[in-house]
Amino acid sequence: MATAESKILEEIDDSFLVCTVCSERYRNAKILPCLHSFCEQCIHKLVQKSGGKNIPCPVCRRVHDLPEGASSVQSNVFLNELVVLLGKQKDKKTNEVQTCEGCQRDPMTTHCIDCAIGLCDGCISTHKRLPSTKSHNLMSLQTYQAAKLADIATVQPPVYCSHHPGNQLELHCDTCDIPICVACTALNHKLTEHNCRYLKDAASQYATDLIKIRKTGEALLHEMNNVFSERKQNLHAQLKELEIAESDMKHARDFATHLMNYGNAAQLMSAKKGMMSQIDELLKLKTKQHPAEDDYMEFQSNDDFCETKTLGEILHNKYILEMKDVSTYHRTGDDVSITMATTDGNVVDFVALKQKIQSKMKSPFNTIEEVEVTDNKDGTCSLTYQAKVEGVHELSVLVNNKSVQGSPVKINVIPKRRLMGNYSGSGSSQFNYPEGVLITINEPFCPYFAAESQDGNYFITDGSNKQVVVCNNNFELIRCFGSEELTYPVGISISPVNGRVYVVDWSSHCIRIYKQDGGYIKSFGSRGDGDCRFKSPYGITIDSKGNVIVADKNNHCIQVLTGEGEFLFKFGSQGKSDGQLQCPLGVATDTDGYVYVSDTGNNSVQKYDSHGQFVCRIDSPGDGLRVPRGICVTNDKPFGKIVVADYNNHCIKIFAQ
Repeated sequence: MATAESKILEEIDDSFLVCTVCSERYRNAKILPCLHSFCEQCIHKLVQKSGGKNIPCPVCRRVHDLPEGASSVQSNVFLNELVVLLGKQKDKKTNEVQTCEGCQRDPMTTHCIDCAIGLCDGCISTHKRLPSTKSHNLMSLQTYQAAKLADIATVQPPVYCSHHPGNQLELHCDTCDIPICVACTALNHKLTEHNCRYLKDAASQYATDLIKIRKTGEALLHEMNNVFSERKQNLHAQLKELEIAESDMKHARDFATHLMNYGNAAQLMSAKKGMMSQIDELLKLKTKQHPAEDDYMEFQSNDDFCETKTLGEILHNKYILEMKDVSTYHRTGDDVSITMATTDGNVVDFVALKQKIQSKMKSPFNTIEEVEVTDNKDGTCSLTYQAKVEGVHELSVLVNNKSVQGSPVKINVIPKRRLMGNYSGSGSSQFNYPEGVLITINEPFCPYFAAESQDGNYFITDGSNKQVVVCNNNFELIRCFGSEELTYPVGISISPVNGRVYVVDWSSHCIRIYKQDGGYIKSFGSRGDGDCRFKSPYGITIDSKGNVIVADKNNHCIQVLTGEGEFLFKFGSQGKSDGQLQCPLGVATDTDGYVYVSDTGNNSVQKYDSHGQFVCRIDSPGDGLRVPRGICVTNDKPFGKIVVADYNNHCIKIFAQ
């Protein structure tokens, strides 16, 4: 008779411990974010086949980005331990007396949990004396067999920390959501900064959450089966109705055919009244060509799943309606209009349906705003709402208390493209020809532009003293550097990729690169009008990929280069039309890769995409910019505000784009 242990072993081995790529038992299993696991060598083959930076899961087809290649895929500790443990168990002899796995000679009497091997009495003594194994958890063979049958998880080998190989994983960092050892709390997971707890407590809570999820899923499946049964009964009833109608039509047709072919005049005329009455009834016959209610079913996931542990709900509605023409963004003061129509293009009488439509718009302040429903007389209707405040609004539409497809929908309302503020200061605080950023410290210098490092220090170009000044957020001087190389520094930027400091040397027509401690690395560029050649470059910025973007003033263009100074492309040409530049001085980029240029000759601020294609002009002629210079973009979502140093107006201006 097969034991419970052997049955579990067979089930796990067949469905759980086999790699779907090579069809063999896992060899150092690696787990993808979609929770599908594969052998390490299979992972490397898949990554190599896809180009080295991503991997398509062979099971679910999801593509996972791997910036650091195949080595960044995590090991599946659970599967690997099961493979070792169950592999050893399967290879053992089935007789009562088992041989020691140490000396391969004497009978096994004890099991080492840490090593996952069985030992004899002689090997146990040696095992206890060795420094590397003397602290291992030993258990008599009978106790081990009983514990394994009761709960196999209790006798699995411990898992050790990858950063501290001698330490077991005993804690869980909730802040980073990873298991750690005690030594980790003194380094990368300090208890004063991270929330940590015992690993068993975290696993217990996670297991409870999984039980809730399973129960919710079972309830959703039960609800879906009930809806399916109702639809099935409804369709059977309609099928029966159609079959009866078809039978009546065939009977009337056959009777009339036989009467005309074989009946005499008296028989034909005597049946006339009944025949005409039957034809009238058949012409009036109307059968339901669609399910009477709830034409569609869909699953709507819950965005707050991590908080509520609720997967979502089953939605179904008698009207097959969906929201169409939903624009991603709208501006304040504009009418937000969304079309509602049937998914299959069938015409719906929205005049009769209007009383059953419930629509509401929730503002960013959680107030409910009025939505107007208008019949378009073409089988569609419009839901119109005037957006008064910026932020994320949420439109919900119900018909007969059931959500239509696409509801709720989120709508981003952004400010109108306009000048939002004009800051010139007052009294002694008024601006005088602002270049970019002005910061006062207790040292005499002439500031031009500034950049902030990740640790909160400011790096400021000092044109008169031919240097870069570094100060903290209290404006206390930390260091100065660059005086040996720089001739007239202006624009400055710090790369988010390599942390290097890039400084525009205006009079030397080049870009100089430094470490943040002031160490000089190299320069690139020279005077000229070709690729990576500049004429009085001024502003500089670096995008999220580490590409260097330079405002090439007297070449009237923007040049884009790699972090090492290799030319990529340039855009803009001298002129006054859209996409043309006249002595650009300031340049900035946002997190989406858009580039913003302050054009001094045309007194404008222009927006380009990451490929250098003109998008729009941010300001308007009525805003009265006069020689705009320094420029930056805030991190507001979905669109940041544009801050410009208006040099000849002695002020700072802020624009909504």
